[in-house]
Amino acid sequence: IINVAFGGLTAGCYRVTANWAEYGVTWNNKPGRAGNSGNIALTALGRRTVSLTSLVTSLINGTYANYGWI
Repeated sequence: IINVAFGGLTAGCYRVTANWAEYGVTWNNKPGRAGNSGNIALTALGRRTVSLTSLVTSLINGTYANYGWI
């Protein structure tokens, strides 16, 4: 939950490009990430949707390794 004045705020989904450990990752050793797979402008309160179909498909068909998303 974010409590801010709206305008110019965006959220995105990124594909992680390297293996990582949940309890071992830090800002200093964080894995890389690929370009933004979906960008959402947050201009008002409410639910937003973004299509990640192409990203999920590329993970399923082996185009990219599945290290998760951030």
